[in-house]
Amino acid sequence: MATIEEEMRSNEGIYPHNGGSLSRAELSRRLALDESTIRKNHKPLYEAIKVWIAGLSNGSPTNKTQARRSETERAAAWKQQYQDLLASYHVHELDWQEMTAELSDTRVKLNVVKAEMADIKVRFTELNEENARLRAALAQASLRKVVSLDKHRPIPLAVPPSMD
Repeated sequence: MATIEEEMRSNEGIYPHNGGSLSRAELSRRLALDESTIRKNHKPLYEAIKVWIAGLSNGSPTNKTQARRSETERAAAWKQQYQDLLASYHVHELDWQEMTAELSDTRVKLNVVKAEMADIKVRFTELNEENARLRAALAQASLRKVVSLDKHRPIPLAVPPSMD
């Protein structure tokens, strides 16, 4: 009986032999004893088998019709699970395509920024060179005599015309 329970557990609760039907006759066949022999000569075993099969029928199919129905339900459940998985795949495929497009756009923007940075580096180098030339010119000019202007003489300012 433990072997049969293990077989049923590995087969998702359905008896894997005799079209899914598990009865006292099938159990007798598995035990290699005639059902009437068990009923007449082994009454405690016969009663234990009846109780055990009754206990199985609470959760597992015990005849061929129940087994077929259970297989149909399992097939429908697998089909639904497949459809759910397929829908999830399509959603993730679309997400992946969107991310790929965003990555492509980002790479284009990155190349534009890199080009702008290269232009900025060139301009920075030019400005540094001009700065060095101006500092050199200033250094040369400071070697000559510099005359200060009279601080007390007012500088004439242009007066804007009045608005009157």
